[in-house]
Formats: sequence, C-alpha cells, structure tokens
Amino acid sequence: MPNDFFGHDEVSKRVQNRREVQCAVFLRDLLDDAQRPSPFTDKQKHANFLATVAALAKDLSSTKFGASLLRVVGVIYEEQALKHLGFRNSAPAGLGLHNIAKSARKVVSKYRVVASYISAFQSVVKAAEVNYHEMKAQDNRMKDGDTSSRSGEQEQLLHQTFGSVLEIGWHCIVSDVEATIRGACFKLLKDSAVSTLQRDRRAKNLLIMGEIFQASGQPPEAGLAEILNKLLQFKQSMKPPQHTSAA
Repeated sequence: MPNDFFGHDEVSKRVQNRREVQCAVFLRDLLDDAQRPSPFTDKQKHANFLATVAALAKDLSSTKFGASLLRVVGVIYEEQALKHLGFRNSAPAGLGLHNIAKSARKVVSKYRVVASYISAFQSVVKAAEVNYHEMKAQDNRMKDGDTSSRSGEQEQLLHQTFGSVLEIGWHCIVSDVEATIRGACFKLLKDSAVSTLQRDRRAKNLLIMGEIFQASGQPPEAGLAEILNKLLQFKQSMKPPQHTSAA
C-alpha cells in the first residue's frame, strides 16, 4: 500500500521528501541543460534536448511494463507543466480544468486499488471453493479407477487471481509514482533560486517531456499482460517433467 494512500507518518514523510528531491534534481539537470550557455544555437540546443528525451523514453519503454509506467509519468509531467503555465499555454489550463482532471485521477486511482483488493479476495475464495470440490471429485474418480485430473477451471481461476493481485500492485505503484512526481514537480517549478522566466522554461520543457513520454508509452493492460505471462511461464517451468513409460 503506498504511503500516501491513507496518510504519512514522520519517517515515511522524510523518505518521500528525499525521493522527491532526488527526482527534482534529476529533472532540473535535464530541463535546465537546454538553457545553459553553449556554442550551439537555440535551435540546436532544442534539438539536442528532444533527442535526449527521446532516447530516455526509448530506454524506459524497453519493456511493456516500463512503457506503461512511462505513460503515467508523462501524464503527470503534462499535468504539472500545464498547471504552472496556466493561461500562458492554453485557456483550459488557465481555467484549472487540468486540476479537476488531476482530482478525478486521484479518486479513480484509490477506487481502483480498493476494487482490486475486492477482486483478488473474491478470486481467492472462488479458487478455494473450486479446489475443494475438485479434490472431492478426484477422490471419487480414483475410487472408480479414474486417475485423470481435470483442473481446467482451477487453472482459469489461478490466472484470474494472478491478474487481480497484479492489478493491486499496479495501482499501488501508480499511486506512489504519481505522488512522488507531483512533489518533485512542485519543488522544481516553485524553486525560488531561479527566476520566473527560468521556471517557465522548465515548465515548457517538462510539457515536451510529458508529450514524448506519453507517445512512447503503452496502456496499463499491456504491462500487466507482460508480467502475467512471465509469471505463468515461471509457473509452467516449475512443473515436474512428465515421464513416459516405454512400451
């Protein structure tokens, strides 16, 4: 469960603040690099910045799960950049419509965590019930000399349970990532050590990063499917080999 789901204690607050600072420093170095004095023209520096962000996005999206998280990060970057720029970027941003969308995302995220817990619990209960009846049925078949195993429904429920547990993990990760990035962006865009103009430039570059990350990302279903397939492959590899008797 992410620390910010029901509240922070003092230790977790310090840990979270340290994570936000580290993230903010990384973003500062990346976003400000395009504005530092150099022999390149502004157009060349902008092109270099785009190439750097594109390479970073490609690296982070090398797996489907990474690409799914990258999309989440991109959404928050865009959200925070538009919040800072306001009317300087667009009328919807100036009217605070993105803040409404942010609040809706936070509510939906917490709802999905709870829904995933309920779904996982229901899957486990159903799997236990099916397993109990299957064991009784198998005992009866063995009494009749039938040693075959019919576990199709059990396998299906196992897959469903895996999927529900993965959803819990996914929504908790997303909630944690969103909270950390929002905190980092707040520090980055409220940095009083630089001018208002510099903070606006950061926000514009952050908006570009968000757009590139979202374009390189994938929906959460793709990432969850990748992890589920790996779990099922691992489960399959743990099965004992089938020995066939010589005729």
